[in-house]
Amino acid sequence: MKGYVINTQAVKANVEVVRRKAGDRVVYGVVKSNGYGMGLVPFAETLIESGITLLAVYSYEEAVELRESGIEQEILVLCQPYNDETARLAVEYGLTVTVGSTEAAVLLNGMATEEKVTARVHLEIDTGMGRGGFLWRDTDKLFNLFRFMPALKVEGIYTHLAYAHKPKAKYTQLQLSRFDGVLACLKKENVVYGISHVANSQLLFRGGEDLYDAVRVGSALVGRVDGDFGLQRVGLLEGQITDLKWLPKGSCVGYGAGYRCRKNSKIAIINVGQADGVGIQRRPDLFRVRDVARYVWHDLLLLLRKKPVCCTVNGKKAQLVGRVSLSCAAADVSNVDCKVGDTVYFDVIPMFVNGVLPRIYTEGENK
Repeated sequence: MKGYVINTQAVKANVEVVRRKAGDRVVYGVVKSNGYGMGLVPFAETLIESGITLLAVYSYEEAVELRESGIEQEILVLCQPYNDETARLAVEYGLTVTVGSTEAAVLLNGMATEEKVTARVHLEIDTGMGRGGFLWRDTDKLFNLFRFMPALKVEGIYTHLAYAHKPKAKYTQLQLSRFDGVLACLKKENVVYGISHVANSQLLFRGGEDLYDAVRVGSALVGRVDGDFGLQRVGLLEGQITDLKWLPKGSCVGYGAGYRCRKNSKIAIINVGQADGVGIQRRPDLFRVRDVARYVWHDLLLLLRKKPVCCTVNGKKAQLVGRVSLSCAAADVSNVDCKVGDTVYFDVIPMFVNGVLPRIYTEGENK
């Protein structure tokens, strides 16, 4: 049966690397987007077993699923309440939620007052990301929140960086300077705002200086931060060979006859494809001149290096041939001892793995 196989020992090893790098700072394990493709609940449970006691998600649906699975640890929701339903869920499930606007503060304060409870919140500051949060210059709105929202308990304050992977970039330094200005303004008025946090996985491993009181890590826990930081990729897509056939020299494989055999070749048909994350890459989504130039340069390097997409069969690498279809792929296994039914492994971006495929947690080694 095909599925996505996660090595729990690799996850635990990554947790240790993160904890050493973070030092004495608070660590939030980010499990948004179905646990970065690892499966929301089992990934969260594995992190908790590894010593991560604070979790973060983006959506209220994710937070509720974690609560209803029996997880009692603090859950920080990185999206502010935006209607009565999300405010009610925040209060009902005891979530720590983001507040980044006066409207959200009023909404949550009203719901908490009605239910006669105190809602725990982290303030989000927009220092230049242009998404959620109070604008960094609007500190008067922050003071109003502390003065007139008695049902809200502020336990943290944070911002997102547009260039977290470039800690020395001018824009990063500008954002950090703006954030520091907000903190200084609050301190000047003796406002207690709890812990401050800015760093995600990229800044944690590429920066190391401006980490504040806490860090929010997700991609590092699944080993998806480029660079030699001692992190391990924790999961592989698993499929099976459904057919083996010898094709004579000159035969074509796949849609568009995109591959032609240069010699007599043994071809394996495998039961995973694009719908399962094979061959799927992030598409360009910025179209400034410098971005387009970077995309072109990257594609040129791929052409020059001719790095094939591979899978692993019985411990040996095999090159995929032809276009990957929606539900299947083909590989040249001429030099691999294999048979129909053998397991094949793919290193794919986990968030692109089909959500209906089972997530299989094991303590075995990655193949």
